Amino acid sequence: MKHHYILFICFILLLSIFSFHINAKYDKSKKTKMKEYKTISKRLAESFDTCGLDIKSKRSSSSNTISLSDVFADYEWDSVNTNSLKRPLVAAIHGTSKTLHTFQNALGYGYNEDQYRKHTIDVCEYVNDLASGKSQYAIQDRFMSYSKNVKNDQRIIIYIENFAKCITKSTLVLLNVFLDPWNGERAFLTTRFGETKISTNIIWILEFKDANMKQYDERILSSDDFRKVLEKIWTSDDTDNQQITGEAYLGRLSHILSIDENDNIKHECNNLLKSTPFDTSSSNNYSNTSSSTGFLTWVIVGIVILIGIYFVLNSNNSNTKNNINKKNKNRPADPFTYAPKSKKTSPSSTARKGRTKSKGTIKKKTR
Repeated sequence: MKHHYILFICFILLLSIFSFHINAKYDKSKKTKMKEYKTISKRLAESFDTCGLDIKSKRSSSSNTISLSDVFADYEWDSVNTNSLKRPLVAAIHGTSKTLHTFQNALGYGYNEDQYRKHTIDVCEYVNDLASGKSQYAIQDRFMSYSKNVKNDQRIIIYIENFAKCITKSTLVLLNVFLDPWNGERAFLTTRFGETKISTNIIWILEFKDANMKQYDERILSSDDFRKVLEKIWTSDDTDNQQITGEAYLGRLSHILSIDENDNIKHECNNLLKSTPFDTSSSNNYSNTSSSTGFLTWVIVGIVILIGIYFVLNSNNSNTKNNINKKNKNRPADPFTYAPKSKKTSPSSTARKGRTKSKGTIKKKTR
C-alpha cells in the first residue's frame, strides 16, 4: 500500500502546480487587460483632443459631464475585472461628414493594435430586399463572418455608414435585425441557419450625417436634440401596426451623441486623417491559442508523469514479491518451526534384524 500513498502525494503536487499555473494565468490576463485599458484610454483622449472632437451640449445644460473619450474608456473599464465582456457598446453618432470622418480615424487610432477587429459596412446595401427577407439574411451573415472566429473577450468594432440616409420610416423593419445583437448582457448574433454567437464584445458605431438629417427640418444643436429627432425617425407613421416602438429601438442604444470639432484642432490631427484604420473585409480572424495549448501541454505531461510513477511503483512491488518468494524457497528449514517426524529405525532394531537373519541362514546351511 506504500506506493499508493506516494502516488497520491505526487497527484497533490501536480494539482498544486496546475492551480498555480491557472492563478498566474489569470493574474497575467488581468494585468494585460489593465494595460490595454490604460493604453486605449490614453490614445483615445490624445486623438480626440488633438482633433478637437467633443460632445455637443446646450450651454445651459450642466448634465453633460463626460467627454467623448470617457464614453469608450468607461466601457473598456468594465472588461478589466471580467473574463468576458459584459455587454456591447452601441453609439449613435451625429455630425458633419468631415467631423465623422475625423472621428472614425481618431477611433481607429485609439484601437490601433492588431487584436482589435475593425470593419465598415454601408447599411444602404441592405434595404432593397426587405420584403423577401434577403437583405436581413445577408446582413446577419456578414455580422457573423466578423465574429465567427473571434473569442468573446476580444474586441470587434463595426462602423455602420449612412444610417440617417437609408434607415427611414419605410425601412424600419431592418432595425429588427439589430435587436438581439444590441440586447445588453444577452446580446447575440444569429443567422437563418441557426448559428448563434455572443456579441457582447462588439462596439457598434451608427453614423448619422448632418446633411441627411436636414430632410427632417430639424436643427440639431445638442445630443438631446439628436435623440428627439431620432425617436421621430424610428417611429412608424402607422403606429397601430408597429410592433416595436421608436422608444424601444432607442432603448437598445448605449449612447446617442452629437459631436463637433472645436477651434482647438492641432496640426497633428492631419496625420490621423491620412490613415485608413477600418477594414471592410472579414478576413481578419484573430485567434490566440498559445495559452490554451500551453495549459494542455501541462495537463498531458502531468498525466504521463502519474502513469510513469504508477508503473514504476507497480514494477518495483512485483520484483520485491518475486525476490521474497525466491528467498523463501532457498531458505533452510527453521529449527524452531514444526516439521513432521519421519519413520526412522533405531540402530538396535537394525542389528537385531541382522542377527536374526544371520541365524536363519546358518540353520539352512547346517541342514
